[in-house]
Amino acid sequence: MKKILLILICIILYGKSNGQCSAPFLVYSSNINHYNADVNWNYQNNIYNYKIHYKIVGDTIWSWKFNIDSLSISKNLNNLTPLNNYIWQIQSNCSDTGTFSQFSALDTFYTSTSNCPTISGLSSSNINYNPATAN
Repeated sequence: MKKILLILICIILYGKSNGQCSAPFLVYSSNINHYNADVNWNYQNNIYNYKIHYKIVGDTIWSWKFNIDSLSISKNLNNLTPLNNYIWQIQSNCSDTGTFSQFSALDTFYTSTSNCPTISGLSSSNINYNPATAN
């Protein structure tokens, strides 16, 4: 009986120490285009750094961004796949010993075509009857 009680106390104490800091709670996405999106959150006091995981909805493998500066409140996710729904979450690292908060609530965004990257500097030269050079 004493062993069971000791195990329960250890589980309770471990559970309470495993989240000494809070996860960001104001998470949202912005500046979304074909291949990039900014993910944003509220500032958290007394943390070591952040980590983010994200993926296309339905995929099984997460992509990660690690060691995000503790003063940051946004991160650009790049090399995304166009025309897909993504989900993401952020987690606070409470200390340099690897104690983490819970993950934040899920946020979603869609890599749409409405914000295509702007192409500039187009020109043509050597224009003749049949050929032309596009620059």
